[in-house]
Amino acid sequence: MLTPLLTRLPLALLLGLAGCAGRAGARSGLELGEVTLGWRLVPGMELTYACTTTYTQDQQRVEELARVEHWSYLVRDLDETGVASLEGRLTAFGAGLTVDGLEVGADQLAEGEAEEVERLSALTVELALAMDGRAQVTTGSWADRLPHRQLGLTLPEIPVSVGDAWPDPSAARPYADLLPMGLELEISATSRLEDVVLRDGLTQAKIVTEGYVRPSDTSQAGGVFLDGAAWWDLRSGRLIERTLTLTLSDAEEAERLDIALRLIE
Repeated sequence: MLTPLLTRLPLALLLGLAGCAGRAGARSGLELGEVTLGWRLVPGMELTYACTTTYTQDQQRVEELARVEHWSYLVRDLDETGVASLEGRLTAFGAGLTVDGLEVGADQLAEGEAEEVERLSALTVELALAMDGRAQVTTGSWADRLPHRQLGLTLPEIPVSVGDAWPDPSAARPYADLLPMGLELEISATSRLEDVVLRDGLTQAKIVTEGYVRPSDTSQAGGVFLDGAAWWDLRSGRLIERTLTLTLSDAEEAERLDIALRLIE
């Protein structure tokens, strides 16, 4: 029987592939005082991100199901309010499946993978991205929009120092769709500037995010709980890497969705 999270994801998310390894680099805290966080996008700029999405369930057997997508985003224009219009196209795709530590043969997955590549390659993703990180994706299903939403990390409009936090309910709001319809929900999330370090030769800000979506009625079990971190290049004004773990739990079972986004070009 398919679990609640799994039934909302497309065929290719029922496939597993090892996630991309994090980028190593020297790390040392920097004393910079206040810093300004924000995108710096100009028309004609193109950015390519790799997104690894891994779904894990641990019930009678452990299944790890995931996919890797590479998307290139072309900045088409920038309006007078600082909102950029981006066009995204699929440039690479990989998939597989692991059950109790054993990989399912590629030949068993080839047909489903080919169908998903064909479907995604026909999509032109339209993304509106503001300088403060607010993002709106208008293309595809809920699951199709999942990788592109990870670019939407809300940033404060004023300079901040290490330790400063700001509300970011938009980080949690999309995952309300994973809970049964008709529930009155409590939605909350907070982001915090945890550190500023020299990482891979770049001055990067580490931003951590925590949040949840859960029934307002505390007698009802279940909820989606978020825990993530992002690395932001302060000089170029772009997202370098972001990880987000979603834990969907109820009274009987728990499922986990790990999302890793990484700038590759």
